[in-house]
Amino acid sequence: MTYKDSKGRFSKGHNQSNTGRTHFKKGITAWNKGKKNHWTTKRNLKDNPAKKLEVKKKIREAHLGKPLSKKTRKKMSKSHKGKHTAENSNFWKGGITPLNKKIRSSEKYKIWRSKVFERDNWTCQTCNVRGGGVYLEAHHSPKTFSQIIKVDGIKTFEQALKYKKLWDINNGITLCFDCHNITKKGGQRNYGFHRNKPNRLDL
Repeated sequence: MTYKDSKGRFSKGHNQSNTGRTHFKKGITAWNKGKKNHWTTKRNLKDNPAKKLEVKKKIREAHLGKPLSKKTRKKMSKSHKGKHTAENSNFWKGGITPLNKKIRSSEKYKIWRSKVFERDNWTCQTCNVRGGGVYLEAHHSPKTFSQIIKVDGIKTFEQALKYKKLWDINNGITLCFDCHNITKKGGQRNYGFHRNKPNRLDL
């Protein structure tokens, strides 16, 4: 009686032939139970092929370009969710992001800056150099950005968003990077705002 089908596979009802001494019996403990794996011992850990740089490189290259399944991406997203935000981030310092940085990074500030540039035709109002190869910056004047924040008592981001003077383009002027630096180093800040003058800052 044959126990294999036409494709050479064992058919249902086939009895195991390796009975007797070689058959694993119930209650017998495996010879390697409780023993450390060869590659995890301290002596052989350095010889583990998976730890070698060239092997790591080959494994990495073998997986490059292979698209991950939706199931895998979902698992990865779930495992990383919330682990690198706020207090879980390595860069968390207790929520001390400066107020001026929050304001300058806001969408409202970017819109205000663009409107100042457009009004001044993308030209520095000190040296009359036009943007293109020159880095332009929007400068608050006659009262500087820091003065508005400190003197006018703006302490929260919400207060800043509601403070009209901060977003009035008449309180802004276009300067190139170098000219803007002069105002930071103690140059003449109180230069006024006169649209009919070609140069708004007399240094």
